Amino acid sequence: MQRKRSGQLTRREFLGLPPTPLRALEDARRVALDEGLRYVYLMNVPGHEGNNTFCEGCGKPVVERVGFKVLADHLSAGRCPSCGISIPGHWA
Repeated sequence: MQRKRSGQLTRREFLGLPPTPLRALEDARRVALDEGLRYVYLMNVPGHEGNNTFCEGCGKPVVERVGFKVLADHLSAGRCPSCGISIPGHWA
């Protein structure tokens, strides 16, 4: 079992729960997007397109991630650099 740095088990590991199947995560993301949520991304699924946040205006990635790490934040003053649409959030 993989342990946190402190040597403690995560809650999921402690309860003996298996990882959520990728298909279930993809289905949940699809439902959320279909229901009108605009910025839904999958967390901690390295290499998956759903790891990123996409602009609702032009569809280009505005925040790119691998797992929990942000690789690139393309926003400029909270706006998509490609189409200029404002992306809600608290951006550094």
